[in-house]
Amino acid sequence: MYTQLYLHIPKGTYSYTCIHIYTYTFFLTPHISLHLSLSLSLSLSLSLDPLHFVHESNFSFFLLSLCLTFFSDFLFLFFRLSPFFYPYSIEDNAGDSFYGDKMVIFYKNELGKYPRVLPNGFEINGGIPQLAPLQDHLRAASSDINNAIPNEAFSGLSVIDWESWRPLFVHNFDSKRIYKFLSKQLVRQKHPNWNKRQVKLKAMHDFNKAAKHFMWSTLNRAITLRSSGRWGFYGFPRCYKHHCITTRIDNNRLGWMFSASTGLYPSIYLKHQTDSWVKKAQFVHETLQETFRVFRRFSSMNKSVIVPYTRFRYEDPEQLYNKAELLITIVIPAITGSAGVVLWDSSVNFEDEALCRSTERYLSRTLGPFVVTLTDFLKNCSRQQCNNQGRCVKRHAFVVQPNISSYLLHTAGRLWRVLRSLMYSQYSWLHQWHNKSQPDFSVSDILHSYDYTCQCYPGWGGTSCNVTSHA
Repeated sequence: MYTQLYLHIPKGTYSYTCIHIYTYTFFLTPHISLHLSLSLSLSLSLSLDPLHFVHESNFSFFLLSLCLTFFSDFLFLFFRLSPFFYPYSIEDNAGDSFYGDKMVIFYKNELGKYPRVLPNGFEINGGIPQLAPLQDHLRAASSDINNAIPNEAFSGLSVIDWESWRPLFVHNFDSKRIYKFLSKQLVRQKHPNWNKRQVKLKAMHDFNKAAKHFMWSTLNRAITLRSSGRWGFYGFPRCYKHHCITTRIDNNRLGWMFSASTGLYPSIYLKHQTDSWVKKAQFVHETLQETFRVFRRFSSMNKSVIVPYTRFRYEDPEQLYNKAELLITIVIPAITGSAGVVLWDSSVNFEDEALCRSTERYLSRTLGPFVVTLTDFLKNCSRQQCNNQGRCVKRHAFVVQPNISSYLLHTAGRLWRVLRSLMYSQYSWLHQWHNKSQPDFSVSDILHSYDYTCQCYPGWGGTSCNVTSHA
């Protein structure tokens, strides 16, 4: 059960107490704002235009949303801390609500009647998509969307975070095997004389069909009600076991999802701190490569935005990302064409004052300055090279080059060597960091070391985004 963590920041003071819901925007420069929204989750966003977070024609070339989602059992936590934002002017955000005008996230019990099985085996809303009350779900989802997003012109990020089961039968492994079991059980009840193979094939077919219909209908209803929102499912496209090439066919089978989505929200969380820099960058690159491939094939006509989810710490709350890990998970998405990133964290890391203070220090000393350096660079690059009508992306970045994607597809046996070579040639700092746990570098120097080209916003074309386009 989700409970709410309320935050109140009294105007004119530099301390806060977790009591009420408020939303603020922190202006770091005249053009860069940091949006803070707290209730069930904390959301910070960086954009060049605080009034237009992801507008089709003029959304920023780099957006950062920091979402600290609270699943705590505590109704109130009383902490008095000095926020690192105090040097900046503060302005109320429209709505003063968790469901704000920048980003909305719907979890499993916040949008309609999502079927799922609890750890104790109790089945909610039918348990599996084949038994879900679809029409009741869509009516409830419509009400939830209208209540959460009263503004019919809402144009922010709209993420549906459903993780109890996956839409392809084959991917429901480990703790999700219960959905396979119940699906086969349902088939056996209808066809008691069928053999195991017949039961499995029918269960797979029925599950995939029902999951598709349930998720597609939800997405379609959401877009019908709030057509300007950037709607999509968290964690898709995904690369199972960090191998995107081997799961590409499965992602193609989810083309119905990507064709309907107006936002793609893949996860690029770093799992293991002990992994090499090349392996970490490989995972981020492969996921982004697959996301751009999916975008080109299924989502480009929707003018979708690509906004990966990442974190700023590992599962161990004391292991915060260093600058190198931030470079891999934030800079690589930025310079390869993503519209932004979402930084997520668990409320477990905010259950005492010491953890809150350590996070505050990290935000003010490491993450905050890092993001300001990046956004300043990209803002200036957009102005100088793209007439403020496009986003600067690294020239020849293989993530967005279809010929490289095709090449890698046919060299799976030599993938590691090929990818490592590409990594070293395009990101020379990986080689320099090879045996370093805390590499020393200048973010600004790395950003300036690349040659950039323009990725024009809708309505603009040409090498400098100075030609109007109706495509």
